[in-house]
Amino acid sequence: PLVPLPTHTLAAPPRPALAAPEPTNTAPLLPVFAEPELNASNPLAPDAPPLLLATATVPELVCVPSPPRTPTRPPVVAALLPAAAVNAPPEPLVPLPTATLTPPPRPPVAGPDPIATAPLLPVDELPELNTRRPLAPA
Repeated sequence: PLVPLPTHTLAAPPRPALAAPEPTNTAPLLPVFAEPELNASNPLAPDAPPLLLATATVPELVCVPSPPRTPTRPPVVAALLPAAAVNAPPEPLVPLPTATLTPPPRPPVAGPDPIATAPLLPVDELPELNTRRPLAPA
């Protein structure tokens, strides 16, 4: 190239001229009294609810004759049940295959005779004592 390529330079901003602040350690402000003041005032008595107030209104008493009693029961409409219908499935278009049970053929030879052989037990009840010492490490 005729002109040199620019180089990568990393320029961090200059540090501030002030010194770092000194650390401060301030204890929290505690209350003046260790125990709270005693509240000796009684709560106010609540007002009476409006529904329990005495009323001087007398209900109106009007003689209304009752309807005459009828000894007949209300009519019951007999519900007609639909006729019983039996719907069979439609006939198949092709004949269904018949279910045949075909067991596999028996082997041409007779089965083996059952064998009952007891396991071989060791001749001695106690194992042999190993009197050899291990080899010295190399």
